[in-house]
Amino acid sequence: MKKQGAFTLIELLVTISVIAILGSLLLSGLSNAMKLAKRVRCQSQMKQWGIGTLLYLDDWDNQLPDAMGRITPNVIDLRSGYPNATYQKLKLCPSARKGAPPFSNKPERFEELSALNCQIAEIYGENLSKEITAPFTLSSKKRDFVPVKADRFRRPSEAMIYMDGFTSVASPREHRWRFVRDMDSDSIADTSLNHFNIGVPFNSARPTVHNGGANAALLDGHVEWETYKKLWHLNPDRTLSHRFWGYK
Repeated sequence: MKKQGAFTLIELLVTISVIAILGSLLLSGLSNAMKLAKRVRCQSQMKQWGIGTLLYLDDWDNQLPDAMGRITPNVIDLRSGYPNATYQKLKLCPSARKGAPPFSNKPERFEELSALNCQIAEIYGENLSKEITAPFTLSSKKRDFVPVKADRFRRPSEAMIYMDGFTSVASPREHRWRFVRDMDSDSIADTSLNHFNIGVPFNSARPTVHNGGANAALLDGHVEWETYKKLWHLNPDRTLSHRFWGYK
């Protein structure tokens, strides 16, 4: 009987290399699957806020709430009965993690935002002119507040009302919050010069946790994912070109 030979060193090394390659591919696939699952969970939670907004419109004569209260994620609706812990869970993105806000040269000025870096955020503006710059209006005691009516939007499927962010998102369609700086050096302006008039460059809508993009809820109730490069693309006059910012 012919004696069977043992594995050679080269054969063992080749086998180990193949196993290592297959293992790395498997781990990479699992990691991508987990990221996709978290993105889908974030979309699901954001869709619930969108549905809640549509229900609000039915109860309030088709008027959107202001950015400082009622059902928007920035402020707890005291009439809803939600305890604070439940509210925090409802607005928190599953991919959120702790860390200082990006795209600011003075992140220490935003210590209150450093607990998490992605939550469901409404998009607000002042809406002082005839042109709508955001779906939610930042109310002020200095002037009468007039909420935006949903029927002002001719294409609700393209009117973004919520997106991933650190906190409430100041609409870059507002003149004082337009993007004029490129804080991550990718040749795309992504940051306003002044956040709430305190002289700190900032972009509250840039959590960067969903593979370079963001989930966005539209006024008709559906949710889409879009890359920031497309969302942040500027026209020659420095206005945003993406259809989600149209608000017409």
